[in-house]
Amino acid sequence: MLKRFIYNMAVYCCVGAIICFAIQIIICRVKHRKYALRKDFSALLFVSYCVGLVSQTIPIYMILRYGTQRMNGIYRSINLIPFNTIAEYVVQGGSVAGISLANVLGNILLFVPMGILLPIVFQKCDRWHKTVLIGLAVSTAIECVQYFFARSADIDDVILNTLGTAVGFLIYKTFMRFE
Repeated sequence: MLKRFIYNMAVYCCVGAIICFAIQIIICRVKHRKYALRKDFSALLFVSYCVGLVSQTIPIYMILRYGTQRMNGIYRSINLIPFNTIAEYVVQGGSVAGISLANVLGNILLFVPMGILLPIVFQKCDRWHKTVLIGLAVSTAIECVQYFFARSADIDDVILNTLGTAVGFLIYKTFMRFE
């Protein structure tokens, strides 16, 4: 399951990278400027990551198929109790535990690139609280959209995604010390 998720996200990231690279080349030619490798490449990575993130978290196929109308017979739920789902994962055992661990780690790892790329692409995100707040806002927006388009929304996903953003920012800061 996790391998399929990573593969699917990678495919969308590659498509996003190709489109972003083409747009960057066109902009460079129109504005008669040279390709700024670090700046343009980090923007390319960020856009590619965002395309991959949206592809795996927001059910685009549902939006295209049903629009914004309510979808009858499709399961959706909401959890607004912090750590409720995570506690259920800890209590459960057996084969479900592997899926639960994959869900917890997946939610954290999904947002680590956000914490790394935001301060690289946007200079104003050089403080941890700004980066983490943006990660929180993006995660909350994704969960809201998921609920309205026939998926579950879970406060624990927001917590884990925000934690992933914070971990990513710590990785960014650690590597910036060596630069």
